[in-house]
Amino acid sequence: MFDVSAEGANFWFDISNLVLLVGAVLVAVGTYGAIKFSGIKEKFADERISANETETKRAVAESDKANAALGIAQADIAKANVRIAEANARTAEAEAKLAETRQKIDIRRLNEAAFAARLKGVAPQPVLVSHGRGDPEALILSMPIVGALERLGWKASYIEYTSPEVEQCARLGGVVVLSKDFSADGQTDMERKPADRTTPFLALADALWNGIGENSTSFATCPFVEEGVLQIVIGPKLIVLPK
Repeated sequence: MFDVSAEGANFWFDISNLVLLVGAVLVAVGTYGAIKFSGIKEKFADERISANETETKRAVAESDKANAALGIAQADIAKANVRIAEANARTAEAEAKLAETRQKIDIRRLNEAAFAARLKGVAPQPVLVSHGRGDPEALILSMPIVGALERLGWKASYIEYTSPEVEQCARLGGVVVLSKDFSADGQTDMERKPADRTTPFLALADALWNGIGENSTSFATCPFVEEGVLQIVIGPKLIVLPK
């Protein structure tokens, strides 16, 4: 059982005590180091947390400033859009007024070729051409119409002013062709396409439509027009506003 000598036992006993002593020292040192450096570690961790919190607060503050700046920018954009819309509205209004002014000062003209082409093959009929008082532009238009009809072999006469009764019949404005009534043939012609109408009344209305413009001409019956005579009443220009 005791295979170790007394000297060996004493030696290993001393070694064991030394190991225990060294172990105790290491445990003490480890415990001290763990306690000391744990505090230091926590201090650095607290500093990092504090730095992160400071950085977060700074980022939030900068974000708030950026959001405030964005809000101001959006408000400025909204105001700019309102000003642009107002400017566009004023521009559109100015363009409409300019177009209306141009239409007022532009003189209506007769395209004689288009006018004559529509009356080709239509039996001539006496025509009176008149206009309202104080309308020099209508007077200027009446002369080419009279001349074009005469060159086509129609008996055309110019009378200076339209009578009040006939003027009531031409209240549609623009250039109006008047007849006392529709004949039986005229009623049939009403059902045809404009290019196929052959009675002088409707053919003359179509010819003026082609020669002056479809937005400027019309036709109507009038009991105050002489039987067998057509009357062209040149009224004020019809102003067509742009869409």
